[in-house]
Amino acid sequence: MRLLGGLIPALAAVAQVNAATNTAAKGDVNMDQVPASAKDPKNIPVSSVTPVMPKVLASSSSIWSSLSSEKSAERARETFGSSSSTSTAGAAKTTSKAAGKTTAKGTSKAAATTKKSTTTTKGKAPAKTTAKKAATSKAAAKKNVPKKVASKKKNERRQATATSIGAAGSNTGCSINFQNVQGTYTPTPNTPTQFLADTKLINDAAAQWLPPAGYWTSFQNSLSQVMKTGTTKGDAGLYIMYYQVPTYDPSLCAKACDVRDECLGFNMYYSRSPVWEPLYKNASNPNGVCSNPTAVAEVGCGLYFQWIYNSMTTNPSQWRADFALLTQGSNGYNKNPVPVRPTNYTKPTALLGAVNGFNAPEFIGYYYWTTGYDNTKCANLCSAYSTQQRQYAIGNKTTTYEACNYFNSFNLTYQGTYQGQYCVLYNDTTVLSNGYMTYTQSTVGITTYTYNLTNSFGTALYGRDPGTVTPAWSPAPTGTAAACDALGTAGSTLLSIQRQNYTLGCNYDVYQANDIGNSTAADFYSCFDLCDNLAKCSGFSWLADNNGAGPTGTCYFKDLSTRNSPPTTNTGADLAWKTSVYAGFNAGKTVQTVKYTTYTTAWTGKSTQTVTSFSDTNGYIIVQTPGATTSAGQLPTTVIVTDSGTATSPITVTSTAGGTITTRIIYSTAACASTSYGASYAFYSNLNPGGQNTNSYPAYSPTVYKTIKPTATGVAKWIGEDNADTAATTIYNRTSIDGRNLVIQHTFYVYAGRGSGRYYFQIPYTDDIQFLWVGDKAISGWTRSNADLLQFWTGNPQTPVTASFYLTAGTYTPVRVQWANGGGQGDLQFSVIDPNGYYLSQSYASMNDGFMSPQIVPKPCVASAAAAFPAWGSET
Repeated sequence: MRLLGGLIPALAAVAQVNAATNTAAKGDVNMDQVPASAKDPKNIPVSSVTPVMPKVLASSSSIWSSLSSEKSAERARETFGSSSSTSTAGAAKTTSKAAGKTTAKGTSKAAATTKKSTTTTKGKAPAKTTAKKAATSKAAAKKNVPKKVASKKKNERRQATATSIGAAGSNTGCSINFQNVQGTYTPTPNTPTQFLADTKLINDAAAQWLPPAGYWTSFQNSLSQVMKTGTTKGDAGLYIMYYQVPTYDPSLCAKACDVRDECLGFNMYYSRSPVWEPLYKNASNPNGVCSNPTAVAEVGCGLYFQWIYNSMTTNPSQWRADFALLTQGSNGYNKNPVPVRPTNYTKPTALLGAVNGFNAPEFIGYYYWTTGYDNTKCANLCSAYSTQQRQYAIGNKTTTYEACNYFNSFNLTYQGTYQGQYCVLYNDTTVLSNGYMTYTQSTVGITTYTYNLTNSFGTALYGRDPGTVTPAWSPAPTGTAAACDALGTAGSTLLSIQRQNYTLGCNYDVYQANDIGNSTAADFYSCFDLCDNLAKCSGFSWLADNNGAGPTGTCYFKDLSTRNSPPTTNTGADLAWKTSVYAGFNAGKTVQTVKYTTYTTAWTGKSTQTVTSFSDTNGYIIVQTPGATTSAGQLPTTVIVTDSGTATSPITVTSTAGGTITTRIIYSTAACASTSYGASYAFYSNLNPGGQNTNSYPAYSPTVYKTIKPTATGVAKWIGEDNADTAATTIYNRTSIDGRNLVIQHTFYVYAGRGSGRYYFQIPYTDDIQFLWVGDKAISGWTRSNADLLQFWTGNPQTPVTASFYLTAGTYTPVRVQWANGGGQGDLQFSVIDPNGYYLSQSYASMNDGFMSPQIVPKPCVASAAAAFPAWGSET
C-alpha cells in the first residue's frame, strides 16, 4: 500500500546530487504540488534555518585602498620623525591542530592519532628607534675634501630603502619562525591586489554554496573573517579554535565541528599568509630584512560557540611589518540542531539534502505539514504504517507486508522562507544510493524563485522489520483446549491472531482494578481477540461460569499501562496482559528515570554539604549551608546506618550522649554477606581505543567481551577507578595496571535487606563510557541498546544519570556494570542507594577507593535464590 500515492510532488526534478560524486545539477520544483495554504510565509521554527538578510560587502578595491593608505601614512610618519613611528604587529594567531579532549581535572587527553598542538605566535615587534645622526659621520669627519658634497636639507632623516607598498614578497634574509602553512597556491603575480582579485580563490568559495551534511550556508565570499570578540560563551563571534586544512573543502571543517557538541558554526576562508615571520624595521633590523616575505594562500577554519553571520565578518585586513594580511573567499556555515532520537529508532543522521527516492522502489509515501519541524511525528507515522500493514497481512492471512524501516524529514523553503516539513517513508535504507536533492532555482519570465530543501535528517528503525508474518495459521482452540492452563503456565507467552504478544497469568488477577469494560465469551482464548479490538485494552481477567467449571465466562478488560505493582494469586481467575505494556510479575522493577530538584537550605553544621534523597522517581539534591541554629532545648541528631543484623525487620537504637541524639539503624543482611560481600570484576584491553572523541563513543561495543578471556579477575569491595593518563595505576589493590585503554566489567547481586521499595542505581560521572544492566538481562542477553543506563564522556560537565527499580525485601537482583576508557585519563564512578537515600555502594570521586555495604554480594548465599552469572569469557 502506498500512502498518498497520487500526490507525489515533482521534487524529483529538483537539483540532484550524485551520491558518489557529490556534484550538483540544476532542476526545478513545481510549487503547484505544494498545498496552497503552505505557500504563505510562516514563522521560521526554532529547528530550521533562519535566512540571513543580504549585506553589501566592501569591495576588494576599497579594502586595498584603505590598507595601502594606512601604510603610506605610517611611512610618512617615519620619514618626518613622528613620535608615533612605532609599528604595531597584528594580533597573535594560534593554530591548534586536532586538539584532544580535556577532562574535568584539566588534563589534556588525545587519541593515538591526534597531532600535537602547534602554536605560532605573531607578536608585537619592538618599537622602532630613529637614530640621531652623529657628528662623527665618516663623510663629515674628513677635511679639505676636493669633491663637493651635497648639503642635507634641514630636518632630513636617512632611512633604509623600503619595499614599495603592495609589492610581491621576498624570502631573502628570512630565517625566523617558518610558518608551516599547509596551502601551496600563490596568485600570479603574488601581490596583495592580485590576491584580492584572484578568480580561483573567489570561484573556490563560490563553488561551496552547498553546505556539508547537517549545516546551512550563512554567508559566502566575504572579504573578512569572523571577528573573535567577547569574553564569555554567547558573545557574538566568540570562537573555540582555529584549524588549517589542506584544501578549500567545508566537509573538513565540519568534521572538526561535528566532534564538538559546543561547536555551532564555522568560518572557512583563504588567508594571505607569510611563509616566514615578517620582521619589523628597528634598531636590530635597520634595513627591514624579511619585512615582506613571500605569501601563500592558507585555508583556515574557525570554530565558534554559536551561529555566525555576515555582520560578524569585521576582520578584513592588517599589516604585519610590510606584509599585508588579507582574507578572500570567507564562507560561514551553521550547524542544524539534531532532532531528538525517536523511541525504537537510531539517532537521526544529517544528510546533504533530501533523499532522491520519490521514484525509487523503496518509496512508500510522504506526509507534509506546516506546523514546524517534528522528527518524532515522522517516526510515529513510520511505525503506524508498519503496524497497519502487519495487521492487514494477519487479517488476510498473508505472510509478508511492506514495513517502514527508514524515513527522511526535511524542510521546504521558498524565497528563503519556511513553507513546511516533508516526512518521506521508505522500506529500506538502500534508497540512499540514489543520492540527494538540494537547492534549486526556477525562473518565470524575469523573476527567479529559489527553493531549498534544508534541515534534512535520515532516521532508521533500530532493528530492521523484515515485513514477514511467521506464525502458521491453524484453527483456534475451543472447549477445554481454550482454557488458560491448556495454553500455558504462569509466565508463558502467547501470540494472538493480531500478532500481539501476551503473557499468561493462570490463577492470577489484578482484582477489581484498571477495568475498562467486560464481555461474555465462549472461552478464555476468545478474550484475546476481543481485547485486541478494544481501545486501550492491554490485558484481561477471565472468570469462568459455573463456579469456574466453564467453559463460558466473562472477560474483564483492563488498561494496565499505569499499573506499577505485580498481579496477585487468585485460584478463581486467570489473567493475561500485553507484554509490551505491563511488566506483570516484574512490575515495579521496571527501570524508571529519576528527575532531580535542587534546594538550598541552612543547617547547624559548620561546612556546606550536599544530601541526596528520593521519593519514588523524584530525586532531591539538598545543599546545606551553615547558618541555622538549634532552638533552645533542641539537640542535633545523627543517623548511623549499618548492615549486620539477622532480624527480619530493621532495628532502631536511639541514644543521647555528648549533647547529640544518635539514631542507629541496623538492617538485616544475607547470611553469608559478612564474610563474602563485594562485586566480581574482570579486566580487559579495550578493542576500540581512540574513538572516545566522537560523541557517545559509537565505535565501542560492550558485547565483544562476552567471549574474551579477561586479563585479571577478582572481587572488589567498592566500584570505582581513576587514572591520570599513566601506565601504572593501582585498581582494586592491583598495582601497575595501565588504565589508559582498559575495560572493567562488574557483576554482583543487590540483596534487598533494607526493605521493599525503590533502589537507585547512579552513574555520577564517567570517562569514557559506562553501562548498567539490572535484572535478568544482566545475566544474559545484555547489549548496548538494552542498557538501563548509559553515560559517556563529552568534554562538558556531566549530569548524573539515575535509574530506579522496585525490589522486594529479601530478594537478590543481578546487576552488571561495564566501563571502558578509550585512551588517556579515565574515571569510573558508580553508586547504589537504598529506598531511604542511604548508600549501599559509592565511589569516592577522583580516587581509587570507595564504599560498599554487605548488601552487595558476588553471588547469592542460597544458589537457588537467583540465576548465576556465566563464567567470564563464556557469556551470552
